[in-house]
Amino acid sequence: MAFRDGQELRRAVAYPAHLVGMEEPIEESQPIPAEISAFADFGLHSIPDSALVAHRDAVPAAHKVFQTVMAHLATDLFRNFGHRIARITLALSEARTQVDAGDDVLSMLIDWLDGDLHEDAIPDHLALAEMRTALRVFYLASTNLVGRTAAARTLAQALRLAGSLRESQVFVPRLLV
Repeated sequence: MAFRDGQELRRAVAYPAHLVGMEEPIEESQPIPAEISAFADFGLHSIPDSALVAHRDAVPAAHKVFQTVMAHLATDLFRNFGHRIARITLALSEARTQVDAGDDVLSMLIDWLDGDLHEDAIPDHLALAEMRTALRVFYLASTNLVGRTAAARTLAQALRLAGSLRESQVFVPRLLV
């Protein structure tokens, strides 16, 4: 599949909006809408006004919420696909190319996955745009490895899990998508 324009790329990473709480649940028998995307601004990296949190605890809270979401995604990927770091790395590399993310994002994700998931390989000074880009890369790689529905459900679970953290009162997990 060639990704020549943003529309094809949006379709590749679109996931059901009802799974991430963006609209009312739909019946399970209905197909996944191809045009619904939580990453509507996929290549633009625009930050919503609500993401500009001036609270002094916002950076540590965002870091903890981001790490919680990423750890849940990685744990479920390992459970569904297996602990095959080389294959996951190839998928991350392909996803990085499709998302047009920098090499630093790929390096960060590979270092984080290759090491212990409990170590802090993700820098705590990441900007929201970098967090969103890393999440897009990881989500797209997961989609390629385990399927779109499984990856979307896992992301929805991760966002709900992060929403239960005390830090989610300062930094809302939905700002990551």
